[in-house]
Amino acid sequence: METMEIRDEVQYETALNRIWTIFDAEDGSREKKELDLLSNLVTEYEIKLHPLKEESVLEVVQ
Repeated sequence: METMEIRDEVQYETALNRIWTIFDAEDGSREKKELDLLSNLVTEYEIKLHPLKEESVLEVVQ
């Protein structure tokens, strides 16, 4: 099975545009499965691009 990932900004923008196109897909449909996959791929790309910085509770409260 081929591993899928978003590798650059062009693929990222393409995925976001497709997500908006199929956002209201019906449960169980092919588009809903595609929406779930693209959403996961976009999330993974965003985490790689902008990783969350670990902060202490004190840093968060301030």
